[in-house]
Amino acid sequence: MTVTVVTDKSQFDRILEQSPKVAVDFTAHWCGSCKAMDHVFENFSNEHSNVTFLSVDIDNATDIAKEYEIKSMPTFKFLDHGRVVDEVVGTNKHELERSMDSFTS
Repeated sequence: MTVTVVTDKSQFDRILEQSPKVAVDFTAHWCGSCKAMDHVFENFSNEHSNVTFLSVDIDNATDIAKEYEIKSMPTFKFLDHGRVVDEVVGTNKHELERSMDSFTS
């Protein structure tokens, strides 16, 4: 698997309709902390084929960022059938791993 870069709300909504389990990395191209977590999220996408992994740049998709109330980056949200079931804010790799393990078990 790979991480799909989402460019607009219609693409995002279409993916949510088609994928029961979705992990979303809300990021920004200028965010150094986000770049530090990119490889961790990418590694998860290679390990968990039952999850769809998305990357949303909050500057390019402001409507999605607003809908999901993104206040800081990186923010990782885990959606089960379109409903947010967990969230990790910041660069805490261990917390992200814990959430991913819980989400995929």
